[in-house]
Amino acid sequence: MRVFERECHDEEDDFEGEEYDLDEDILNSNFVDDIIAVTQQYVESFFQDKPMHCGGKVPKHMLFSPKRISKVINTSMSDGIGQAYDALEPTIDPEELKKAEQFGNVTEDIKLVRRILDMLAQPKVPKCFAAGIMLMYLEFCEGVSFH
Repeated sequence: MRVFERECHDEEDDFEGEEYDLDEDILNSNFVDDIIAVTQQYVESFFQDKPMHCGGKVPKHMLFSPKRISKVINTSMSDGIGQAYDALEPTIDPEELKKAEQFGNVTEDIKLVRRILDMLAQPKVPKCFAAGIMLMYLEFCEGVSFH
């Protein structure tokens, strides 16, 4: 599969017009396995001292399920925050929302998302994993249901 053609035309460039097949390079390496392993390390490290909302530690089989690891790898910050707010919306007290709008305050859902993102920044979880791990935290530790 032809992915792109190198377009640099420096005099010293011996690769003019060379085609790269990135799929072949990825398939011939452990690239995907390495990304999954690194993701699992950050997930495990973050959740090591976080209790489930119903008590006890989050089981590794839940942390490392392919569906959840894929979500950590593939969720952008904007998508993750949007999903978090959508899931938290039913928990907002109408009176709190009314006061927040009246006085320019933020509601508890915004405070919670911010607190989780701050927690993720402390152990220096890479931003590319933070949104997906935040969603896992909401599910496992706060009991938020995602539909």
